[in-house]
Amino acid sequence: NGTWSSAAKNTNEITRVFMPQNYDFSMFFGKFSFRHHPTFLPKGNKTLVMCEKCSPSINFSINKLFSCMSLLLNLQDYEREAASKLDANALEYYVGGADDEITIARNREAFSEISLLPRVLRGVSKRDLSASLLTESFAMPIGIAPTAMQRLAHDDGELATARAAASMGVPMILSTTSTVAVEEVACVPGLSLWFQVYVYKDRLATKELAQRAVKAGCKALVLTVDAPYLGKREREARMGFHLPPNLRLPNYERLGSTHVAGSEGESGLARHFIQNIDPALTWDDVTWLKEISGLPVIVKGILRADDALLAKQYGADGIIVSNHGGRQL
Repeated sequence: NGTWSSAAKNTNEITRVFMPQNYDFSMFFGKFSFRHHPTFLPKGNKTLVMCEKCSPSINFSINKLFSCMSLLLNLQDYEREAASKLDANALEYYVGGADDEITIARNREAFSEISLLPRVLRGVSKRDLSASLLTESFAMPIGIAPTAMQRLAHDDGELATARAAASMGVPMILSTTSTVAVEEVACVPGLSLWFQVYVYKDRLATKELAQRAVKAGCKALVLTVDAPYLGKREREARMGFHLPPNLRLPNYERLGSTHVAGSEGESGLARHFIQNIDPALTWDDVTWLKEISGLPVIVKGILRADDALLAKQYGADGIIVSNHGGRQL
């Protein structure tokens, strides 16, 4: 019975690790497996072990081993790391979906079923992934979707995402529910910024926000149309989701609603939507938004072909096929 011998909180404190042949620590170490090595001896206050994941012939100190396992190489790595760092309020908001989260599961299943059928011997020493959209060219046909309240995860929040987008040469859509003002994000050098909008019951507030985006230099407006009411997000309700007192929603200043306060059994964001978002939104509002802004308008939240045709009919410059990440239905 191999044992992991330490309650140490710092890997420097671990002096010895015992394990049988080919012991699998997958539950603890993300499917790394280890085996006993003839030179399995303490070295100072460290222990030499073998990481079969990295190489069958290289010995690693325990510190090196933990460093190897903590590399963030894919989305699953980042999700796992986030779960260990974020508080419950933020984590449940980010990962949660509507009701039983069936749509989230189906989204992942559908994505995993996409297959690539590559062509070969095509001379790929020089590759060009660039794409043109609206009046701009981008380094690749990828953009950053609007994701709200990013300062729940890091003090830089949306500014960090904007710097990343600029460095990669791709557009970023800033959420209305950003924790950084549109004017501040738009100042990031080299950034192509689009602005996501909801239509409020207070139409003057909607118009003023659209004009703020224009003045800040946003290249397009992205109208979210699949959330006249917020989906029933049970994780948020259980947590009484809220923004911490040190955070606010600066793009909501005209509404006088820059803070999101929760309560037991109720999401503060859901209450915010009920109070402010106009559920009477129609296709005519696409035309209206183009008129008051003078910007291209992209309609986000289309799932049906007939709705795509209507978007074109009412003057939309593009659509985003989306089910809101499974957070609505």
